[in-house]
Amino acid sequence: YQPLSGKNGAGGKQELLGIQYAHSLKPTIKVGDTEYEVVLDVQDNGSDDSTGKTAAAKLVADKNLVVLGSYGSGVSIAGSETFESAGLPAVGCSCTNPTVTEGKDYYFRICFLDPFQGSVMASFAMELIEGK
Repeated sequence: YQPLSGKNGAGGKQELLGIQYAHSLKPTIKVGDTEYEVVLDVQDNGSDDSTGKTAAAKLVADKNLVVLGSYGSGVSIAGSETFESAGLPAVGCSCTNPTVTEGKDYYFRICFLDPFQGSVMASFAMELIEGK
């Protein structure tokens, strides 16, 4: 669930490359005594809320077990209700807006939030200024 086109296409392609690399290293998962093949279902959300909702619905219809993405918080928010309604877990790699996961039981993130990043950068800038 990445923007492979539109204004965030370049960033989405970078995230997809990371996902594909991880998949090349570990293309299976073992649960108990059974090993399962991991299949990537790549959907372009087009950096657009409407296209994102359609892509999210396709991922649900395809009966995926988990979603990775999206690059960009806006499209993540747009698809979140679809994932939430279906009980489909989604993991955002770089969607930093707190709204993406607020009140959601099925949307998670592995990145810092905007408020945290802003305060860290402000502190860093102040240290640089005071050091001169």
